Parts: sequence; structure tokens; C-alpha cells
Amino acid sequence: MKIDRILISCNMEIQHFYFVKCFIEKYKDNFEIKVIFQSHLKKRGKVNNLINLLKKQSVDRLIKNIMLENKYGKLLKAEQTTTYNDFYGNIELDYFVRTIGEENIHITSNVNSNEIVDLVNQYAPDIFLLQGGKLLNNAFINALGDAYILHLHLGNVPFYRGGNSQFWAIYNNAVNENGFTIQSVDLGIDTGAIYIRRSVVNFDHKDGHHSMYCKTQLAGIEAIESLIDFYVNNGKLPSPITVSEKGFNYTGKMVTESANEYVFLNRERVMSRHLESDKQPAFEDISVI
Repeated sequence: MKIDRILISCNMEIQHFYFVKCFIEKYKDNFEIKVIFQSHLKKRGKVNNLINLLKKQSVDRLIKNIMLENKYGKLLKAEQTTTYNDFYGNIELDYFVRTIGEENIHITSNVNSNEIVDLVNQYAPDIFLLQGGKLLNNAFINALGDAYILHLHLGNVPFYRGGNSQFWAIYNNAVNENGFTIQSVDLGIDTGAIYIRRSVVNFDHKDGHHSMYCKTQLAGIEAIESLIDFYVNNGKLPSPITVSEKGFNYTGKMVTESANEYVFLNRERVMSRHLESDKQPAFEDISVI
């Protein structure tokens, strides 16, 4: 009897470890599971930039400037670490070695390398799960063959493509626009056809964009599980729905210090305003099941 295969790819941060752990815990007895973790090594250019700065100014002045630079971004990053640690707990790489075996764990700095593409082609997964990481190239996508591609994007596509969707929901004073999308993958940024799109708007006064991320991810994981369970019961998934509207792509370069400052100083007001509203989602949900 053929055992279906799940291939998972994501980054190596705690929230992505949690993503993988959820599916291993639920499906390891029914599926063969392999994971590709994407590591992101520091670029040499950053080191060269630091060397150039040292040539132009004293060490004391450089340290002072670094401390003052991106003040609010650093405060938000520290909060993210605390929030994620509290929500996700302690998940180490060793957990995956113990549960699915070292031979089923692959770590790469280039998910589109020939080595990884060959691995995907040989593994021939039935379902491919994705959250985060680099854009997949045509060779990788072709290697997936007929696999169902379920990409979890933590934003309502096409309106919130790109990254940091919960950050931008706060910045836009639009918590009711928050949600997730489970979609296929093409060569664009979050432009694949949609299996499920769902709003997540129930929060409380303590929530900021980091805890919004955690709660939205959890809802997205549960939705992916509903798709996998449908596949188990029916042997296939319905075709995803193509959305022609282009929407908007939020890039990392848009997260400026002024944007960080606004979110840091106004998040409580924005959330309070949302909680005092009828909390009606801004977008209609989509689901193929």
C-alpha cells in the first residue's frame, strides 16, 4: 500500500519550527514527511558596509550611531522575541531529528539549488506545505509535479501580499483587514490561486501585531489541516480559485523607522478602536471545501 508523502519547506525561526511541528504531530503516522529548512546566512555586503563605516568614523561614534539607528525597530524586534517565545515555547532542531529522523531533514541556504531540486524530484511528494523562505524558481515548482501546493501566507491576498501583514494592518488602522491565505505557488509574490482565504479579526486589548501574527498563523495551520483531512478522505483536492486582482505587495524596504515609530506609538489606540467597532471583516472569505 502506497504511503502518501508530505514535503514541508520553511525558514528556521521559532514560528516556522512551530509550523512544521504541528503537521508532524498530526500526520507522522499517516504520511511520510520530509522537511527542507531554509537558512539565511548573513550577506558579505553587510560586513563590508561595517568596515567602510569604521574607516570613516571613530569606534565610539559608530557605536553611538548604531544604538540610535532604528530605535523603534529594535524595540519592536525585542517584543517579537518575547511574544514568540511565550506563544511557541522552546522548539529545537533536535525535536525533528527525534520524530522523523535525520535523513528526512535537509538544511539549505539555497532552496532552488540543483541538489534540492533533485531531492524534490526524487521524493515526489503528494502534498507540499510552505511558509516563508525564498521565492521558488521554475525548476523547483516543476519538480513538485502533481503535488498539491499549500502555501500559508499570513495576509489576505491579494490585498496584503509580501511580508509583515499584521504590521501593516496596524499601520493602516485596519485590523479588520487581517487574515491568512492558503494558496498555490507561481513565480510571483503571493499571486498563486487560492484554496482558502479567511479573516482573523478577534483580538483583545493586549494584542499587538506580533501576537496577531501568532493567532493568525494558528488559524492558518488549522485551515491547512482541514485541506489535508479532505485529501485523506477524498483522495484529491478541488482546484484553487484564481484571483485576477493584483492587490498590493508590501516589501521589506517599506518597513522604515518612521513606520516602526508609528506602529509602536499607536498600536494600542488602533487596537482599541478596532475592539470598539463591530469587528466586521473587510474582505469576504474564500474556501474550496
